Amino acid sequence: MRTNGWWLPTPDDGSGFLTDAEVRAHLHKAVAQWDVRHRFVPAEPGRDLGSELPGRLVLGLPTVRATAQYVLDHQGTGGLMPMRELVARHDEDRAYDIPAVLTPTDLTDVLNAITTEQTRVLVTYDKAAGRLYARYERAIDGGKDTGLSSSVTCLHVFVLAASPAEV
Repeated sequence: MRTNGWWLPTPDDGSGFLTDAEVRAHLHKAVAQWDVRHRFVPAEPGRDLGSELPGRLVLGLPTVRATAQYVLDHQGTGGLMPMRELVARHDEDRAYDIPAVLTPTDLTDVLNAITTEQTRVLVTYDKAAGRLYARYERAIDGGKDTGLSSSVTCLHVFVLAASPAEV
């Protein structure tokens, strides 16, 4: 979790606060060693449709180079996880079709699909955190035998890649 320019591992392992450079080094080392225990997962903002999302309402997309997409996991941990991992849980072959990093065109396509196909959509941009948030309500069918339906609140967090000056 990042707070006031410092990172605190979650769960807290007692190592204390880390700098951006230290976190980047740990993540790079984990990738090189195929260690899936160390990964970046953004903090989850409010889940409720009535709660505020960080940032300002998006009327146009900011200039981005690439983004990583995280989604709320409703059936597993209940927290955020990379979209690709969530898809892989249900269909490993399909996960290969999900890019780990979205291009600006991919991001535009995903956000267009969300805003045109979903209900009660809210999209915000938090410039300081480098995040886009998209929250919406999606109907779920209780099954043809029950005739019941309800809805679930979905959340996407798009982590914008740092500019070359920030790396």
